[in-house]
Amino acid sequence: HRRTRRGMLIAASFTVVMALSAMRTDPEFMRYDAAARCVELTIIGRYDESNNGYNFNGGFGGSHRVTVPLGWRVAVTLVNRDVIPHSFALIRPVRWLPLRIDRPALPGAASRQHQVGVRAGAREEGIELVASQPGVYLIACGITAHTAGGMYLRLTISADASVPTYETGVTAGQVAARR
Repeated sequence: HRRTRRGMLIAASFTVVMALSAMRTDPEFMRYDAAARCVELTIIGRYDESNNGYNFNGGFGGSHRVTVPLGWRVAVTLVNRDVIPHSFALIRPVRWLPLRIDRPALPGAASRQHQVGVRAGAREEGIELVASQPGVYLIACGITAHTAGGMYLRLTISADASVPTYETGVTAGQVAARR
């Protein structure tokens, strides 16, 4: 009886260790429900002091990369921790980043007043879009000159991805080398 019990404990411990090592932990900026095909993305303006505060979630110049499977619903919450307004709009990457963003690349893919922004210390919820067109985009601040100043993340809508991912380990130098 003792030998059987010990064997069961070892097997159970092994199973727990294997399950924990396969468990995927998402950063604080993203949660998703694969069954519902929905991802919740939080964008925090001036998350920290990197890039003189012109950052989303601490990333700037495309150093953070988000991948969303094609057809998934994306719910975005924008939090502004800065003393000046910030917003977001999904745009196509271009060689010369715009000083002003007129309209987003996909329907509904922007803050409600992306050229005016969310006031200091406020948050905006309930922004939803469908990842309907595969490709590479920028989640960029819609306030004049903020995108050109590096305040953007990269978003890839992928037909090959099965679940969303959020990469924070990309440095600004690596981003410049990939352009």
